[in-house]
Amino acid sequence: MICDLITAVLLFGQFRVLRSRALLVLVSAYLFSAFMAIAHALSFPGLFAPAGLIGGPQTTAWLYFLWHGGFPLLVLAYALLMNGEHGKDEPPVSARLAVAATVAAVLAAVCGITLLATTGMIFCR
Repeated sequence: MICDLITAVLLFGQFRVLRSRALLVLVSAYLFSAFMAIAHALSFPGLFAPAGLIGGPQTTAWLYFLWHGGFPLLVLAYALLMNGEHGKDEPPVSARLAVAATVAAVLAAVCGITLLATTGMIFCR
């Protein structure tokens, strides 16, 4: 989690210079990985509580699955966006607004995925 957060901060610095939308997608991948690691740790049986702090018996497996599926998809989206950005002029974007929006969007996505993995079990019965 720490390495993913450090990588995200370094990529945010790179975004501040280049203003590339593709870099924001790559930052999103690393933030997603860091936040999902936190959710996964909270659900892991025996780490903080005998049955995990959140969710049920299948929550940890689903979080792991979605975590390790989401990261490569975001990196793939970065590669596709990076391929199409050559020679295009980007509109000026406020770096602070872009960073705040990226963090908020990733946090909302991780909270939604965690909510689905924890309470979604009710609908699968």
